[in-house]
Amino acid sequence: MNAKQFFDLVATMRSAQREWYSTHNYNVLSRAKQLEGQVDAEIARARQVLEGRRPEQTELNFE
Repeated sequence: MNAKQFFDLVATMRSAQREWYSTHNYNVLSRAKQLEGQVDAEIARARQVLEGRRPEQTELNFE
């Protein structure tokens, strides 16, 4: 994932979080949590790269 893709993912996640706080719709909460998991996975992958380790292969679903 490049920097632009990561930026877009985080922006989408924050939008979903804001929507959850304003609506308390559980479908929105589920989507926000899914996006948070994708952000967390990318942070873990990038940390491995920065530490000079080969990142674990994970398959992310970016719907």
